[in-house]
Amino acid sequence: MLTRSFVTVLRSKILRRILSGFVMVAAILSLGLVVTNAEFESLNQRFKSLLELDVALVDDTERLQRLVSTLQSNKRGFMLTGDQDFLARYRNAARAIEVHSARVMRVTATRPEERRLMLTFRGAVERYFAYSAEDIAVRESVDRGERDIAEMAGMMATRRGSQVIGVGERALDSLHDAEMRLVEEQRHRVIDASVGSRRIAVASMVLGLLVAVIYGIRVSRDIGGALTDLQLAIGAMARREELQAPLYRDDEIGEVSRSFHAMGLQLQQYAAELGERVREQQRTLDELREANDALARAMRVKSDFLATMSHELRTPLNAVIGLSDLLLGSPSEQLSQRARDALMTMRGSGSHLLALLDDILDLAKIDAGKMSYQLETFAPGPLVRACVATAMALLGDKPVDVTCVVADASRVHADPQRVRQVLLNLLSNAVKFTDKGEVRVRVERDGDSLVVRIADTGMGISHRDQSALFEDFHQVRSGDARPFGGTGLGLALSRRMARAMGGDVTVESEPRRGSTFSLHLTRATDEADHA
Repeated sequence: MLTRSFVTVLRSKILRRILSGFVMVAAILSLGLVVTNAEFESLNQRFKSLLELDVALVDDTERLQRLVSTLQSNKRGFMLTGDQDFLARYRNAARAIEVHSARVMRVTATRPEERRLMLTFRGAVERYFAYSAEDIAVRESVDRGERDIAEMAGMMATRRGSQVIGVGERALDSLHDAEMRLVEEQRHRVIDASVGSRRIAVASMVLGLLVAVIYGIRVSRDIGGALTDLQLAIGAMARREELQAPLYRDDEIGEVSRSFHAMGLQLQQYAAELGERVREQQRTLDELREANDALARAMRVKSDFLATMSHELRTPLNAVIGLSDLLLGSPSEQLSQRARDALMTMRGSGSHLLALLDDILDLAKIDAGKMSYQLETFAPGPLVRACVATAMALLGDKPVDVTCVVADASRVHADPQRVRQVLLNLLSNAVKFTDKGEVRVRVERDGDSLVVRIADTGMGISHRDQSALFEDFHQVRSGDARPFGGTGLGLALSRRMARAMGGDVTVESEPRRGSTFSLHLTRATDEADHA
């Protein structure tokens, strides 16, 4: 297979020409790369020498300068106070000076001027150590009461140690300055070598580019004309003009031209067939568009009908509920227990039916795009507590504990009335599906949102039901496959309202382990900015 491909390349006139130019450019770039690599190797050695010797020597001299300062300050501290901590730090500094000065002596073995300065420093330090040993011995004798402090003051007044160490410090400063100058010189040499390497690399690339351009011009004179003719043939076919005759060349372009001419003939046939299919698809699309418009009109009629009927049914239902309350609350009426039970049933059924109508009316408003929201900025904590208090009245005699914790007092931007409606829906579901245990309500922050989490210990929701939980008229089924009361609209309306206010309603649940419904609200902009 590889042999066949190689033979094909050798037979291609165009590829042979291109490969010849590529070989020339590659040779030029390879030569430049070899020279540049040699320059970079030299540069690397210089940089390594700079780091290993000169920079290290500068660091050692600077460290010796700091140690000498530490040495003198701790000696003065001991002579003035007699504190052994000063003496210990003095001796540590002295040992460190011995170590670093020995290393500098080894490094400067081949540098006469630097070694002379270092020998001067070592001699001065050794004399300073000798004078300091005498001074320390006197101070220790004073501390033991063997000598008078006036004798120590007289020795300190001579300042012989300071004069000696001053000679060493000046020698060390001269050594440091010399090394800094040497480091700067080496740095400039490295920079100059780097610039030279870059110049060689740039020159190689420019030369290679120049050769490539010249050779490309020569190749384009031969290939460009043929490609232009082929492009004109393609343009003629695009404009649906008569196909031009193929190019008669003995290379690949000639083969492409002949293949393109044959393809053009086939495309003309396919274009005719495709035009007919497009016309058929367009007719189908028009029919679908008409059906979609009819469906949209039907949805609007349905929403208007539901809204109208809900309003019409609310009036007699309110009358039934009001008359039932009036009869039940009137002390002048003598009602039998059976009649009273019937009235209570009638009032409860009327209230339930009114709630169903409210849900249907809200659904119709949302579908018709007529649901209004009065967005404002407020703290939801009091509203959450009020909803929890309302939901507790629905417990009856169930052994369920209800707790409410407001862990974050951030303000939100939403419609308080719609937030109350969503919370009451979620809380009533939690109370309805929890026979024992607890219902926990917690307000907390979650990123840029404020979340009201309502967790219960009820029967939980299977994963199958969770996938359709927020659909219209969907009801969770209990263990005996009988649905609880309700229309199945509460969660669907709650999620739509929350999303319309920029939030959401989510659920986490497992069967027999309870459920957690979370209302996500958008925190107010000023709260988010100062969080």
